[in-house]
Amino acid sequence: MPLQWLPPRRSRHRRTRPRLTVRLAAAIATLGLGATMTACGSSGAQTTEDGRTVIRYQSSAGAVTIPEIAAELGYLDNIELKLVGETTGGPESLRALATDQVDIANAFQGAIAKVVSTGAPVKAVVASYGSVGEVKQSITVRDDGSVKSAKDLVGKKVALNTLGANWEAVLDTYLAQEGLTPAEIEKVTLVPLPANVLEASLREKQIDAAFLSGPALEIAQERPGLTVLATDLDVVGPYTGGSYAVHEKLLEENPEAAEELVAGIARAIEWTQTRSVEEVREFVIDFLTEQGRDDAVQTIKFWHGTGIPSAGGWLRDKDFSIWLDWLEASGEVDQGSVEIEDIYTNELNPYADEAAFIDGYEAAQGNGESEEK
Repeated sequence: MPLQWLPPRRSRHRRTRPRLTVRLAAAIATLGLGATMTACGSSGAQTTEDGRTVIRYQSSAGAVTIPEIAAELGYLDNIELKLVGETTGGPESLRALATDQVDIANAFQGAIAKVVSTGAPVKAVVASYGSVGEVKQSITVRDDGSVKSAKDLVGKKVALNTLGANWEAVLDTYLAQEGLTPAEIEKVTLVPLPANVLEASLREKQIDAAFLSGPALEIAQERPGLTVLATDLDVVGPYTGGSYAVHEKLLEENPEAAEELVAGIARAIEWTQTRSVEEVREFVIDFLTEQGRDDAVQTIKFWHGTGIPSAGGWLRDKDFSIWLDWLEASGEVDQGSVEIEDIYTNELNPYADEAAFIDGYEAAQGNGESEEK
């Protein structure tokens, strides 16, 4: 179906969920971010003894990042990636980026738009994940009949990896599309949990539904007892859900490194899009095995792709405008407080000029409309 976002019912957050505005604004105030952050902002200028630029990044447990694949493919010759820890989600990664703990962050498009609206000098530069074809996120429930529809989630607990990000927005849209009233939606409680315990928590009846995606979803579906209530593709159709963002100082003070980083990630995305799933898995498993990352090896066996619909991960206005609409409708962002061109750039992505999509994307839209860049 066409990508169409409905306004979230934000009144419920006052009781069951902290508002996105409060969460991000508090973090910004506490960490001294916002418009004054440039003075203490990221340098992105660390170099190795042989002159390569050090790019600090975070990952999540058992995950493989696209920059890591780019490095293994030889697309980042003048860059040395430095893993500085794990993260639970995009908002946390953006805080790390804004406070000079990392040089690149992977985050939900709406979270990036929200942070930019506060004056933080960060910019999305290339897609990081999405949903299309076999790659999707699902609202998963037990098959015991306790939850058969959106209405059944009233008074129930829905777990997700982090608040204020992609999954929360999809859930808001799903509940509204299914006709729940604001009062009913207020009674749907979100529970943030680490991604690696979502399935177990659902099976043990600590929660009533959980968002699962990627290998975690594939693994869960191999075992009996769970069923999918709805997927993000059911709700909004194929889309680019997140991007890699960098500090604007990296773009301004280290343009050559920034260009190699973004182009390398874009090339790695295109490489995964134009190879078979089996070939990509084999390549990634080989270097993970060499690095002794057995936890990631187990999950990559269930990998089906990045889900990014644009060839090479180029970005478009639509990727962010739908989230600005969502945020503005809920009062999270003041109307007109941020311009789309302030949120992202395609200048460093070598695939942006061609502006192509992966095979099957247009058909998956199902609406016959031409794509806007």
